[in-house]
Amino acid sequence: MKLRLMVGALVTVVSLLAGSGAALAEQNTQAFLLNSPQGSETTTVTAVGVFNGVGREEEVSSRFNEGRNGRFTFAIKDSFVFKEGNLFLSIRGAGRTVFNEETCAGRGSGRASYRITNGTGIFDDARGAGRATFDFAFIGEKVNGECVEEDGSGVFFAKLLGTLRLRGSMAA
Repeated sequence: MKLRLMVGALVTVVSLLAGSGAALAEQNTQAFLLNSPQGSETTTVTAVGVFNGVGREEEVSSRFNEGRNGRFTFAIKDSFVFKEGNLFLSIRGAGRTVFNEETCAGRGSGRASYRITNGTGIFDDARGAGRATFDFAFIGEKVNGECVEEDGSGVFFAKLLGTLRLRGSMAA
């Protein structure tokens, strides 16, 4: 039930952003919405603003540091892959995870900043930056009294909002 509500909320946000795509493009404003079920090999990226399209995320490299009380920091080099080309991003952020050992259920959230560093295709020489928020929830499985992450279920989604400047005919 909660998963349906989260997906419904994500679809609503995408619909609202899609309706204002022309206004966003005039201001160099770009939104990226990422979502994936836990265990999925693919994270879907929906772009609305200067560029509108649906693609996927490919993580190039990442560094993850665990702290105390479920807190963590991370640095990721990412590529958003669209049929028109790839966007390259550098993302740094922090978050917190809460996990219940009895139920094997957890949730987390965080914030990040990102920088668009380049791209290919229509994104050649693209630049931009912005802020991101993310949320996730997961349910593990109990095997012999221990929580096991494999074969669990959950969801991840993030919203990146910032600017995008393209070279050439799509530039604002």
